[in-house]
Amino acid sequence: MSDWEKAKAEKFLRFQVEVIAQSAYPDGGLAHGAVEAYYAIGLISDAGLGYWRQTIDNTVIERRAELLRQRHAELQERMA
Repeated sequence: MSDWEKAKAEKFLRFQVEVIAQSAYPDGGLAHGAVEAYYAIGLISDAGLGYWRQTIDNTVIERRAELLRQRHAELQERMA
């Protein structure tokens, strides 16, 4: 695979992580599918596979926690 193709794949994965980080309903399904596809066709390495899986999972967890904190703060304000 060419460097250009690898760069485009990485750019798309970075974009997906950014989308997850801002989503009202964070889910890593699409991004994980892209990671698996890019790995299968050789656009990312074994190390890249692990890195992107972990990055996506962490981003989903962090965003869900952030949304939970926001919701909790909203409920606290209503109860005050």
